[in-house]
Order: sequence, then structure tokens, then C-alpha cells
Amino acid sequence: MKNKIKVLFVVISYFQSLLLAVDIVKSNGSEIAVRQIIESTRSITYYNGEISWANFDYSRFESTIKEMQDMGANTIWFVLPWIDFQAQALPEPQWNEKAVENLNNAITIVQTQGMRVMLPLCYLGKGWSPKGIDPNVWTADKDMYQAFGLYAKTLITRLLQNGNDNMSFLLYGEGCYPSFHRTREYQITVKSFRKWCRDNNDDINFWNSRWGTCYKWDNLLPFTGKTASDKENTQNLLADYWRWSSSIICERHGSLAHEIRGIIGNKALIGYHDDAIIAKDWGGGVTPIPKDNPYQFLSFAHYYTLHEYGSLDKFVLQTNDVITKFKKLYPEMPLGIFETGLCEQDFDRNNQANVISEIAHIAERKDVGINIWMWQDHITGDKCQQTFGLITQNGKKKPAYLMLHKIWQKGNN
Repeated sequence: MKNKIKVLFVVISYFQSLLLAVDIVKSNGSEIAVRQIIESTRSITYYNGEISWANFDYSRFESTIKEMQDMGANTIWFVLPWIDFQAQALPEPQWNEKAVENLNNAITIVQTQGMRVMLPLCYLGKGWSPKGIDPNVWTADKDMYQAFGLYAKTLITRLLQNGNDNMSFLLYGEGCYPSFHRTREYQITVKSFRKWCRDNNDDINFWNSRWGTCYKWDNLLPFTGKTASDKENTQNLLADYWRWSSSIICERHGSLAHEIRGIIGNKALIGYHDDAIIAKDWGGGVTPIPKDNPYQFLSFAHYYTLHEYGSLDKFVLQTNDVITKFKKLYPEMPLGIFETGLCEQDFDRNNQANVISEIAHIAERKDVGINIWMWQDHITGDKCQQTFGLITQNGKKKPAYLMLHKIWQKGNN
């Protein structure tokens, strides 16, 4: 009897250890799955600037999905103007139920096709901000940011209730920093900047020496791109604007990201998309990522311009350097170049194809995801904004489309 009990104990212990091992595998598998999803992302932005989500064109979208898949894409980036889903955010939110329904249905269609969606949450600005939200100062204003947080959490919850598990959400910096040229027009940003300065160094002489100014604490102002004299240090003034802005994003988005993690569980992903603070080091080493990093992946915007790079070779070199920087700072974080492409304003279509080819090859070699801006030319915005497409307004495939199709299809073989 004792031997039987002993054998039973051993068997039970074995199965307990097996179950524990399964849990560990599940945990590790989850981490591996996130990395695989992000690093294997081949995404294209789907955007029809003249069409709101309340008037979503399903027939056009369904045919586009098939074309995207045929060229090798596995993910679609949706543009989600806040105003499309809430005409008013304050004092009480007013939801556009049709827009939410259409987004839900579009995500379901994408999942049915075995693809994922990228859902950036902070799209606002002139014409895209709901009533009650001032895009110049919304992250600095507690009430406005709380309204955004409620909007984001409610929208995410409603999308999850639809049963889809193919979603990656993004918070980011662009459009979220206090408006560079208007920071002095608002007491809330003036007070915020003064507080940031005091918190970092409460000696006013330190700041005056750093900036070449003669402020007192009660008249200190944030930089707006103009200097009062040749003695002012523009480089330091600008760097401190970005350091202050980064601190706002770090606190606001970081806190919200923790809340979103609690909502999504293992049903979706939440990442941070950087435009300049890390990628271009505009803040001199600061980061908008909190120390208790709540994000599951990181990404950055990276466009080629003649003004900034001068040559494609320099752009390629810089692209590799930025990837190295991110991987050094955040070695455990999956990474994507989730906003890149080239418009035709200063280039021809062959240049566009060459740039997209180079960056697609880099993403492949460096094991980072990629999102190309965008699928099709449209009529909204200036010439540059209109002509990022891989296909023309009438559906003609550009050289960039053919080049990307070749690269992605080869990678699938």
C-alpha cells in the first residue's frame, strides 16, 4: 500500500511539474508570439482622406484587402481621426455609433482574411479634433487628456467585445506635444514648462546660463522658435522644449498604456510609436518611454527627404543607425518601422520605388516590422500628402508597388 501511495505521489508530482512547464511555455510563448507578430509585420496604410468612418465603403475595402494580400501584406494600418468617432468629447462625449460599427466590421473582415490591423489612437489636429479638445494643448490639460483616455479605453473595450484578436493599438508623440509655436499663448503650457524647469533645477541662473536669457521665475517662457537676441542659445532652448514635451508624453501616455494593458489582457497589443524624440534624439537622450515600460512593442516614423538626408545612401545609413539605437536602448522590445514611404512631390516614381525597396530590404535583414504609407493616392491635403500611394487614384500600379510585391513575395518563398 505504501508503495502504491509512493507511486501515486510520484505520478501526481510529475503531472504537477508538467502543468507548471505548460504554464511556463505559455508565458514564454506569449512573449515569442508578440515578437513574431511585430517583426514579421508587412503593413500598408489604408486611407481615403475624403471619406469618414461613418461612410465607410465596404466593397472598395474588401477588394483592396485581396490586392494587399496578393502583394504580400499581412497587416493594415487604419487612420482613425478622433472626430470620426466622437463629434464631442467635452463636457460629455457624443459617440458616432455608425463609425464604431463600421470600424468593428472592417476589423472583422480583416481578421476573416487572416490579417491583422494597426490602430493608432491619437489622430487629432485641425479638423480632426472633437468639440471640447484643443489640439494645441490637449496633453497638458488634465481634463482634455482624461477625455481622450476615456475615449481610447471605451473604443478599445467595444472593439474587443466584437471578438476580434488581431489588433495592435498605438500611442505616439506626433500631434500630442504642446504646439511648438503656440506654447506661450496658454497659461497651462507656460505653467507646465516652468514647473518642469523647477523640478529639474530650481536655480534660475542655471537656465539663464543654459539659454543665454535673463528670466525670473515669474516671467520664464517656453521656446517658440524665435529668439529675442543673438545671445540666446537656440539649440538648448529647442532641446529643452523637446525634453519638456517628452516628459508630458511619458507621464500621460505611460499611465494610460498601463490601463490599456489591463483592458486588453492577451487579446491585443499596445505599442508606442516614436516620431523624433528617440529616433532623431531631439531631446538629447530623454525618452517618452516610462521606466516601468507598459508597452509590448516600439516603432518609429522614418521618411526620406532631400532636405534632411541629401542622398539615399545617407538615408540608408541613418535607418540602420536608428534601428541599432532602439535595440540598444530597448533590447527586449520588438521593433517596427511603422511609418515610412515617399511622396512624389520632390521625386519621381522610380525614386519612390528605390526608397521603398531599400527600407523593405532593411526591415527584412534587421528583423523589424514595416508599414508603408500608403496604399493609394487620394485628393486630400497637399501634393505630397496626396501622392504617397503604391497605386494611383485610378488604380494604376506604380513602380513602388511592383518592387515591394517582388520583395515581399520572395520573402514568403
